[in-house]
Amino acid sequence: MAVGQGDGGPTVPSGEALAGLFEELAPDSLEWSFEITPRTDHFTNMVSGMHDGFMQLFPAWGFPEQLRLAATEGGADAVNSWFRDKERELGYRFIPAWFDLGVAASALAREGDNEAALAITRHLRRHHPHNPHVAAFSAEVYRASGQPGAAAGEYRRAIEIAERDGLHPNEIHLDRLRRGLERVEGRQP
Repeated sequence: MAVGQGDGGPTVPSGEALAGLFEELAPDSLEWSFEITPRTDHFTNMVSGMHDGFMQLFPAWGFPEQLRLAATEGGADAVNSWFRDKERELGYRFIPAWFDLGVAASALAREGDNEAALAITRHLRRHHPHNPHVAAFSAEVYRASGQPGAAAGEYRRAIEIAERDGLHPNEIHLDRLRRGLERVEGRQP
């Protein structure tokens, strides 16, 4: 819940009163928050309120940094624990951002932390089984980890999904996926 700092009339006091009732009577299972949003009024508060509401429902801020830290400090076991903890804490609201976490996995693989990178891609594939970008990240992690057969399989899966779904070239670059497949199969330098 939010009211604008510049709201006139009874809006701010009524919002504070409602928050007081929630504080006193809401069950522990109800997650809620209340804010008086600075520099907004009754109408402009909605824009920031929508953003803040979505961030409360589907928090994701800081996940890539948290996951990279876990991987650096504890390897694949820490990655698995991080996903398990987030799934337990957030339930259906845990939607790991495939791009940000895929980039983290690729960086870990380039740095030589193959097991942690592979653990991330396994979780991403479980959460996003039909996403060709996840398959492409997985292919790159397998390639960097010295597993060309697994990389080829993921490149093929990415190509298959992209073609099946009719993705536009601006959404996914099939030419790059095909070159990656050729590279791991030894058909291209």
